[in-house]
Amino acid sequence: MRPSKSGSKVVAAGAPPPAKSASSVPLGPSDRTHKLLDEAGTRQTTKEVEARLTLGGAAPAPPEDSYLTRSAALVLLRTYVHQGKFLAYCGGHIIFEDDGVQYPADTRLPLKRSEDDTDLLNIVSLWLLVSYQHRYEAECDDSVLRRLGALLIPRQHREMLLDYLMG
Repeated sequence: MRPSKSGSKVVAAGAPPPAKSASSVPLGPSDRTHKLLDEAGTRQTTKEVEARLTLGGAAPAPPEDSYLTRSAALVLLRTYVHQGKFLAYCGGHIIFEDDGVQYPADTRLPLKRSEDDTDLLNIVSLWLLVSYQHRYEAECDDSVLRRLGALLIPRQHREMLLDYLMG
């Protein structure tokens, strides 16, 4: 998924994240090509940033390897939920504001929907669960799931997953 350049809405409790200096956007554990956002939120490739460096501009450091591991997004999600940190969906990404990191909403996590299922849950599916908690079933109808690309978490697994995510 690519972030939209206009008309993006932040969906989360609290104020939307403030504009920040350039931040890294890990694309996933197997893709080590970094995309960068400048202060206006415009996507830039590594080559564009390198070109800026030759002109004297400052570029952000690439993300640490710890953000690129297979379980990094899940660990970060649990940490943010435990600590009550700002976590949002914006432009097709889940944003971890304090770390300056965002993952595409379709980032697969090392969790299955059920024991029998082969599908791994994506980060936006778990974000919906922690955002709505016990209102999940009422708020997350088919149109919401389809629009965000989320997978429905079966009723019998929701409480266990919430306990795991919230500690």
